[in-house]
Amino acid sequence: MATPINQTDLLWINSSASPGASGPEFTPKTVAQLSLASTKIFIGIIGLMGNFSVCLVIAKMRSSHQQNSTNRLIVSQAVIDFLASLVLIATTFSELYPSPLPQNPVLGYLYCVLWHPRTCMWTMFVISTYNLVAISLERYVAVVYSTWFRHHFSRNTTIIFIAVAWCVAPLLQLTLAFTQYSLGNGKCILLFPSVGKKAATGVALFLWNFTIPCLIMAFSFTRIAVKIRQQKKRVGKSETARNQLSIDDQSKRQPSKKHVRNVTKTLAFVFLMYVICWAPDQLLFLQFNLGGYINFGGVLHSFVIILAMLNSACNPFIYTLQYKHYKYCLKSLFKFN
Repeated sequence: MATPINQTDLLWINSSASPGASGPEFTPKTVAQLSLASTKIFIGIIGLMGNFSVCLVIAKMRSSHQQNSTNRLIVSQAVIDFLASLVLIATTFSELYPSPLPQNPVLGYLYCVLWHPRTCMWTMFVISTYNLVAISLERYVAVVYSTWFRHHFSRNTTIIFIAVAWCVAPLLQLTLAFTQYSLGNGKCILLFPSVGKKAATGVALFLWNFTIPCLIMAFSFTRIAVKIRQQKKRVGKSETARNQLSIDDQSKRQPSKKHVRNVTKTLAFVFLMYVICWAPDQLLFLQFNLGGYINFGGVLHSFVIILAMLNSACNPFIYTLQYKHYKYCLKSLFKFN
């Protein structure tokens, strides 16, 4: 994830238009820069359309009480990724057409802290990460502690999960932004920390934004996989008899185990894609904050940035390919044969 100690950002921020500038003006870019910008805009557009369609499809889906909690979290994920895609497009255009610094000191300060260093965009990505954590924990409780889940996992519990993702997840990112970016002499400035503070900041970001969420999600889906394997081993005469006695009643009260496994498998793929998309970016910036070198604007840097941003656009495709009920409702919504 983007670091608040980025030399390229400093050069770009300090070259911003002065308060007296007449308006946004296109700044000349190299072919590589234009290609990167075009790719980011394309990813943003795909993210907008895909995540908007997720919200439409989930709104159409009729599910049991248990599955509603998952659907609410999926909608929250889609809304976050939709906003992240929107901010990605806006920030990319602002790089191509830098706008003048607001003359109001308060607005100018917020502009330098939240917009120019792309804090808003990276904050949305952090919220997206922790909403995925919430999804993994919800699936963990639903599968491993299914009885408790049916009786105690309410709509309010789901709302709390979502609220934590929105309110707690970005705290570190925002704290660093407000302490390392500022407004001075009519320009946005970046306050470089000491070498030790730079390393500590990099480690903190790596742990909070990537390592801790990955460990929680990996634990959740590992325990889920073990539980499902145990359930499959117990399938036999006892389960057959139980299903024959009350199959109609069970089908009304809770989703089938096959359906639960399908949803869980789909969300496990979402987690796997998250790791694939974000691990290179996180590792690259960790080594940079620990004293390594990054060729900002180079092929490797551009590749890991694009790969990370792809994560907000790829989830709708995973739902379409893996989530059977979602696929059915998608076809029904858009009248596909």
